[in-house]
Amino acid sequence: MLVHMNQNPHPAVVARRRRLHQLRVRIATGAVGLFIAIFSVIYTQSPSSAQTTASPSRTASASASSSASTSSSPSAATSMTTQQS
Repeated sequence: MLVHMNQNPHPAVVARRRRLHQLRVRIATGAVGLFIAIFSVIYTQSPSSAQTTASPSRTASASASSSASTSSSPSAATSMTTQQS
């Protein structure tokens, strides 16, 4: 005997499908909410850490350029050689 899909299913089957659908919707909503919460925490923390790492690199590049300009003078190169030896 073939069971056709166009027949009305039993009310218990309909209720089970409805509960499963609600459960899947709740899980998907919770996962999206959790992702947004984690992403927002990471996003809000990244600009502050980027600013702290950008400051030393600016200082390092500024000190490198100032040491390059001082080492171009003959007296600075002589004093650096004396300090190293």
